[in-house]
Order: sequence, then C-alpha cells, then structure tokens
Amino acid sequence: MSKPVKIITIIAASFIFLVIAAMIIIPMVVDPNDYKAQIEQAVEESTGRTLKITGNINLSLFPWIGVRIGEVSLGNSPKFSQEPMARIQETDVKVKLLPLFSNQVVVDTCLLKGLQLYLGKDASGKSSWTDILSRESKQNQTSPETTPSPGSPIPFISIRGVEISDARITWDDRQNGKKYQASSINLEVNEFGMDEPFDLRLSMAVDSNAPNVKGNIGLAARITLKPADNEIICDGAKIDVHLERLVLPDAKGDPLSGKMVLKTNVLADWVEGQVKLNKMEMTTDLKGAMIPGGALDASMNGDIALNWLKQTLTLEELKAAAYKINLSGDVSGEKIFDSPILQGTLAVESFSPKELLQAMALPPVETNDPKALTKVTADISFTYKPDKTTVDSLKLIMDDSMLNGTVSLGKLSPKEKMPSLKFVLSADTVDVDRYLPPKKEKESTPPPATLEKEKKKLDTTDGTPAALPVDRLKDLDVEGQLRVGSLKIYGIKTTNIVAKILAKNGRVALSPFSLDVYQGTLSTDAIVDASKDIPLSSMVLHLKQLDLEKTLSAFMKTPVAGGTTGLDLDLKAAGREYKDMLRTLDGTISLSALNGFIRGFRLEPKRFDTQKGYSAPAQGVPNLTEFERIGLDFDIRKGIASARNLKLSTHNANVVGTGNVNLVEQKLNLNFDADLKIMTVPVSVGGTFTDPRITVDPKRMLINTVRGVGSILEKSVETGGDVGKGAVDVIRQGTEEIINIFGGKKKQ
Repeated sequence: MSKPVKIITIIAASFIFLVIAAMIIIPMVVDPNDYKAQIEQAVEESTGRTLKITGNINLSLFPWIGVRIGEVSLGNSPKFSQEPMARIQETDVKVKLLPLFSNQVVVDTCLLKGLQLYLGKDASGKSSWTDILSRESKQNQTSPETTPSPGSPIPFISIRGVEISDARITWDDRQNGKKYQASSINLEVNEFGMDEPFDLRLSMAVDSNAPNVKGNIGLAARITLKPADNEIICDGAKIDVHLERLVLPDAKGDPLSGKMVLKTNVLADWVEGQVKLNKMEMTTDLKGAMIPGGALDASMNGDIALNWLKQTLTLEELKAAAYKINLSGDVSGEKIFDSPILQGTLAVESFSPKELLQAMALPPVETNDPKALTKVTADISFTYKPDKTTVDSLKLIMDDSMLNGTVSLGKLSPKEKMPSLKFVLSADTVDVDRYLPPKKEKESTPPPATLEKEKKKLDTTDGTPAALPVDRLKDLDVEGQLRVGSLKIYGIKTTNIVAKILAKNGRVALSPFSLDVYQGTLSTDAIVDASKDIPLSSMVLHLKQLDLEKTLSAFMKTPVAGGTTGLDLDLKAAGREYKDMLRTLDGTISLSALNGFIRGFRLEPKRFDTQKGYSAPAQGVPNLTEFERIGLDFDIRKGIASARNLKLSTHNANVVGTGNVNLVEQKLNLNFDADLKIMTVPVSVGGTFTDPRITVDPKRMLINTVRGVGSILEKSVETGGDVGKGAVDVIRQGTEEIINIFGGKKKQ
C-alpha cells in the first residue's frame, strides 16, 4: 500500500471513529429533557394548543437512530372540550443507522402505548382542529413556495414489528348528536419487509349511538406486500365480530346480539384498481326478539372480485343458507358506482315452506292436504338496472305445480306509489283446494242474513260507502298474460285458463278471460275506466254448454239443479261508489238451461192447495221437477231488472213469469203462472234477496180451478149432439158466472 493511501485510510477511519464516538457520547452528555419547555412553547406558538410532556425523552444515535418518549398530551380547543385532543402514554421508534447509506431502511419494533384521540365537531359543525388548520394556512401564505424534488427509487424497507396497545379513538359529532368510539385497540405486526409475508393481529371494542351498536372486532391475517407488482396479498384473513348490542332503526329498542365471522384470501392490485376475495366464507349467528324465530343462523361463501376503476363486480360460485333455505348462483355487475347493472342466475334448492314458518316461529299454515307446501324449488335468471328489474327466466315448482315465465318490475322509488309490472306466466296444474284451510268438524250455524246486513256489505268497516279504489287504479301500470293448464278451486275443475290484463292511466281491462269448465266454456271481457271524472265499468260474459249438476256437485252433496246451462251478460255502469254503480246499471242478462231438473218441489196439480200451499210428495218419490227448457231474460235499466222472458217447460207443465227485480233495494217482484194442463197455479215471489217470500194466490187459484173444471165438463159433453151443445153452453155460462162472483175477468 502506498503512503498516500495509508494516510487517507487513517484519516477516514479516524473520521468514522469520531462520528461514531460522537453519536455514542452526545446522547450521554446531552439530555433532551432539558428542552421540554422549548418544545412545548414551539408547539403552542405553531398550533395554539398546549403540549404537555410529562414523560421522559430518550435519544439514541448509534447503532440505532431513535427516540423514546414517555407520556405526552396535546390540548383540545377550549371551545370544544377540556379533554386532550391527543395523548400518548409511551412511544418508541428506532431506525438502524448504517443501512441508510445503502438506501435501506431497517426499523426496529415500533411501540405505541396508550394512544388516545378525541376528535369531533361542535354544534356549529366546526371540527376540533379547525383552528390548527387556520394557523397553518396563514403560515403557508407567508412561507416561500418550495419545488418538490424529483422522486427517488423506493428504498428497501424492513420493520421488525409494530405494537400498538390500549389505544382509543373517539369521534364526537355534536352537530348531529352522534358519537363513535373504538377502544382497547391492540395491533401487533411481526417482522416484515417487501415481498416477505408477515402476520397481523388487530382487536378493538366499538361503541356508538348511531347506529346503536356495541361489540368487539378482531382481525388476523398473513400479509405480503409486493410494491414491484403493485400487489397486496392477504392469506387466511379472518374477521370476528362479536355484538353485545345492535339496535336497528324501527326496532322498538329490541337489541340484537351474536357474532359474525368472515374468512377469505385477499389479492389487491392498487394500479389495476382490483381486489379479489377468494374462497370467502361468512357465517352469522344472531339472536334477538326482532329476528323471526329469535335467532338467525346464516352462511354465505364464494369468490368476489371488485374493480373500482372499471366499476365491475363478479360473484362466482355463490352459496347462501338461512332458515333451511339453500341458494346458489353467479352475479356480475358493471357501472356499480354510477348506474349499477347486475345480471345473474339464482337457484333455490328444495325446501318446505311449512318448515320455514316453523323455523321463523311464525303461525303455522294448516292445509287440506298435509303434504301441501312441503316442496318448493326455483331457478331464476335476472337483470337489474336502475329503472327496471327483469326476471328473464323463471321456473318455480311448488309441490306438484310448475310455473314458468318472465316478470319485469319498474323502478322502485318512494316517489312512485307502484312500479310498473309486466309478466308472461304459465302454469301446468294448480289445485288450490290443497292449500285451503281444512273444514272444522263442528261449525256453528251463522245467523240468518238480513237485508240490512246485506246492504251494509256495500259499506266499508268505518261506515263509509264502499267504492272503487280509483287512486290505486290510476297508479296501476300492468301488462300481463297468464295461462293455466288446469285449475281446481272449491271443488270446481277448470282447464285452459287464459287471462290477459292491461292497466294504465286508470283504465283496467281484463280481456280476454276464458276457461273451460264441466263441458262448458266461459269467456269474458271486463273494463274499468277510472280515468274519467265518473268511472265507467262494463262487462260482457258468455257461458255456454255448462253442466250445471256437475258444477253444483262441487259445492254440495246433493245438487239442487241440473241441466245444460248458458249465460250471457252485457252490463254497463257508471260511478265510483258501488251503490251508484247499481243505480246506473244498464244491460241484459240471459240465462238458459236445457233438459235438467230443479230439486225442492214437484210441479204437479195435487202438490198445490189454496189453503196449505205446496205439499211435498211422499217419501220415496223424488221431490224435483224435470224440465225441458228454462229461459230467463232480463232487461236492466238504472238498476231495475225487468223480465222480458221467464219460461219453464216440462213434459206436463209450462211456467210463464213476469215482473222485475230491484237490484238497488234488493227486492223481488215476480209473478209466475204454472200451467199444469188441468189447472194453472199462480205463484208470486216477493220479499228480498235474503228473505224471499213465495206464495200461491188463492183467489187466482180458485178462478183457475173453476176454469179447469169447466174445461173438463165441456170436453165430456161435447159429443152429445144438440143436447150436448146446449149443455156446453150452460157449463160455459155457469163457469163465467162463478168466476165473476170472485172478481175474475170474463173470458172473451
């Protein structure tokens, strides 16, 4: 080694020795605690706050550059609180000196003990640090601007660990009356560096009044930082939430308690703006009076990916379970922040609605068929947009019935009372009777109805007249079609049901509605137009070839009538209240029946007596009247149905009727003449719908009887030549005289 090199080496070594010696000696001879007052004064001049350093200050320069400070507190704004804004019980930070010269940062375990932050806003909305920012702003205005230096490469960083213990952070929003506090905060991180995994553990207690919640949160994960790849990897992350109290809005003070656990692996790329939660598992175990059944045991797992730059979201292999219902599916979304659009498929595994009600501690549903409501499955594909939610494909199976179709629901908004609805649905077989409540063995006989009670049916429970819900009809925006292969309800079996409904701007049309029932067909078109000042209603109905006996057999063990029946209605009415609709009712009603029977009376002469009225036949003789044809035709004007044609034809009698029915007052005024060949029985039907009165007119009965006897005598003597003819004249004259005695009209 040359002499100059030796000299330079000796000088450099001496310099390094002197620097190291100074770093060791200075902390020994210089006590930073002697400068507490100056530090406190400088902070107060800069911030306007009082800084109190009650703990010791310890410095080190070699081999670690660091500082350890005991208890320190920074005062709050006097206008906000007397409690310090910040307080630290102890802190210790050290950086190794020599690695700094090679662009490496090696940090010893950072300690922070007893941190307390008390932040918030006063009643006027000013934050507790507004005065500090105001001072800093004034200082910046007087300070010269500095040009930032160009960026340098990210140094290698290694930290032996971080320990934060017994910390507390409080946010006190006095303007809105809200207070949040996180206490007993403990954070522990073991040695970590770039591209090397490290363990993190965090725990804290939380307490707030909006929402009203109190509990504990724990977090554990193994984290890897990869700055070169712009990634953060979090393996085996686990979040535990234990709730002591959670009171939801409108919960009437009933709190929830329990725990929630989330396990997942996280991969985040802050340049791509993406975070992925792989193998996510979340379980919930909550208890509380407001939860159906008092407890909720739910779970959800799957893979979630969110890109906050592209505003995309995907949920893959999603599975969720609660109350014995298992759901699976996939969901994707775009524009999730600006205008979210979601698409996906969902599948609901078979479950029992009855068991669901039991699990939720809801009242059980009793059905005629014990096996009803025990099996439901569903497959759905959907699209959600801010202005519309569409079920693009629906397949619902309930017990032995299957429903397919599409449903579209308009925007849900508090300003809009009812969203628009469109649907096209079809079902194969529906047996409503299976789902009806079973009949009780002993049912009390209801009291007989009265006219007043029937009229009150046209009133609501508060006594106001019953009326069309005009406002609701105007809000309706519905367009739908329903097809049902077969439907059974109250024992009536129908097939080929087709129904189309269109409701918009107050006009509701059910057109057409058709079905097949017991060899017959029913079709109807009904319209309610509530867009007018006075609503208009109309209905056209056609019923053809109905087997009346089979139809009535669904309601009663012994049908009261039978025959091939037809019905035609063409009705129109105006008004909002039902009473007004009856008063303005116009149209026609035509009822016909062929080759049938009416049970309850036997249309024979010997069954009628002017004193006793009708007498039933002896036991063993059917108490019914077989007919060949019945025709009932009414013209309705302003709620009065006037008989245009009332006829009943049997093999031994013909019945003809006249009169009217007052639909408004529910009164009957009908008269029938039953021509029994040898006599005509006059029958009057009066009274009300609920209390009809059927009587035989004795006066007319006697007149008709005299005529019948006279007719028989005439026929018996007509073959007697001149003598017979004279006898016939005598009989006719005598018959008319007898009729005149009882006020009868002379036969012309």
